[in-house]
Amino acid sequence: MGNDETISHELKSAAIYGRNGRQVDFGGLTAFDYISKWTGLARAGSVEAAYNVYQAESVCANNDEAIAEYDSVADRDQFLNERKKLSKLCEGVTPVQVQERLHFLGIAARSGKVDAQIDYFMEGPYGRPIDLKENRDDPIVQKWKDDAITGLKSAASQGEPFALALLSQSYDIGELVPRDAKLSLSYKVAEAEARNTVWSDVQLRRKFGAQMSDADFENALQMGRQIARDCCKK
Repeated sequence: MGNDETISHELKSAAIYGRNGRQVDFGGLTAFDYISKWTGLARAGSVEAAYNVYQAESVCANNDEAIAEYDSVADRDQFLNERKKLSKLCEGVTPVQVQERLHFLGIAARSGKVDAQIDYFMEGPYGRPIDLKENRDDPIVQKWKDDAITGLKSAASQGEPFALALLSQSYDIGELVPRDAKLSLSYKVAEAEARNTVWSDVQLRRKFGAQMSDADFENALQMGRQIARDCCKK
């Protein structure tokens, strides 16, 4: 068996993951053939097809990223071997297609697919790390912020704990939306209830509400519990 055939056989039996950490089942196809299979349906309006295209193209988006530092030569060699296999899997997929993943992701996110709404936030406006504060006047960044927060709130309303956590973080950091300590605490309370995690009021006060008045702290707790009742206890 030749080297290319070995790579192909290994890829068909190996778990393949996209940028979001979710497994993608190519069904024995190359990425190019898999994308070709689903693109027509995606352009015709299929949400699942659009997300399938995004997932496949996101696999191919990983292959040109900088190589991280590794503790051992063996670990680095293993990473390079995996990258070689993915490069083979992604032969024929163009940089335009890789960037187009954001278009298909946006279709799926706006249609209410929870996984896509989370991924839309995680990808960012350009599908690569940028300084949101330095680029706050960029129209693409501004639109992404609006769409991302809308998507996270939609995912949270469907009981997705990770979306609740991201909303809490967003209101704490203040890059996506203006900082709001009460909303940050409220979403943290809702996330805890969605995950059946117990936080005492004392723990919440110490970690999230140290600068709040008693009235604001109590209001934030009640708001968080209401969010949890609305999203996660139907």
